[in-house]
Amino acid sequence: MRVAVADDSPHFRAGIEALLASVGAQVLASVENGPALLSAIRQDPPDVAIADMRMPPTKTNEGLLVAHQIKATHRNVGVLVISADDQAPYATEFLAEALPGTGYALKANITERAALRRTLDRLAAGDLVVDSDVARRLAVHPATAARLTSLTEVEQAVLIHAAQRKTAAQIAEVLETSTRAASDLLDGLATKLGIGSSPGVPDLSRQLLIWLVRGSGV
Repeated sequence: MRVAVADDSPHFRAGIEALLASVGAQVLASVENGPALLSAIRQDPPDVAIADMRMPPTKTNEGLLVAHQIKATHRNVGVLVISADDQAPYATEFLAEALPGTGYALKANITERAALRRTLDRLAAGDLVVDSDVARRLAVHPATAARLTSLTEVEQAVLIHAAQRKTAAQIAEVLETSTRAASDLLDGLATKLGIGSSPGVPDLSRQLLIWLVRGSGV
C-alpha cells in the first residue's frame, strides 16, 4: 500500500507516518499543503492520498479542493479527507458526490491500526468510506432526522452501521442477532427508504450510505 500525506502540522505528519509504517504502508510523500501533494502525486501516484481538510492558505476547505483535483486527474487514487473538527462544513458536500475511492474521517478515529488499514484497503478498492462519528452526525442532521421518523430505533442503528459499510454479519454481531435477521433489516430499510434495491444486492450498504449523505440537506 503506497500512501501520500498532506497536513500543515509537522507533528501530525510524523505521527501518521509512523502509524502508516506500522500497518505496512509505504509513505511516498509527506507534505504541508495541497499544491505539494498534487505535485508529489503527479510524479509518483500512490494508492491512497490523505489530505487534511483545513490547510493553508485559508484553512477552510483546502482538503476538499485538492481531493477534487486528485480525482479529476488520477481517478484510481483513493482520497481520504481528514479533519480534527467534526463540524467541518464541507464534509457532507464532498461525500454527497459519492465519488468512488473517497472518504472522510476525524483525525481521532484513524489512530487505531486495524481500522486505518481497513480504510486504506477500501479506498484503494474504490469504496466510499466514512467513520462512525461522521455517520452518526449525518443521521442527526435536521434534514435527515426528519426523514428517519418512520424508522424504529433498531432500523436507525442498522442504517448508521450500514453507512460505515459493515456487512450483515458484522451488524448482526453488534446487534446480537443472526446474519439472516440483519440482512432482512437491511433489505427492509431499502424498501422503506425507497432506495429501490432488491434483496441480496451486494452493495446495498453503499446505497444506504449515499441516501444518508444526500438526505443531510447538501
